[in-house]
Amino acid sequence: MGSRLDGRENSPTRRLILRDRNRPGRYFGVIEFNSYEEAMQNNDDPETSKFAEQMSALCTRPPSFTDCDVVDLTDFT
Repeated sequence: MGSRLDGRENSPTRRLILRDRNRPGRYFGVIEFNSYEEAMQNNDDPETSKFAEQMSALCTRPPSFTDCDVVDLTDFT
């Protein structure tokens, strides 16, 4: 994910950026953590707030956030 996160506690483990094929200009970002607790600790980090502000400035409308649990993950490789 980049050197900004190297050595940081509670860092995300994976990032997935999706582009909506049916709605040009619409994107989704999925950020994965090892646990819910690590995600919540990351959420409270001032660096996370700073990054969220920078990303919000690029959006045409306010971002929305959803907390999800992985139900199934299958690697096909």
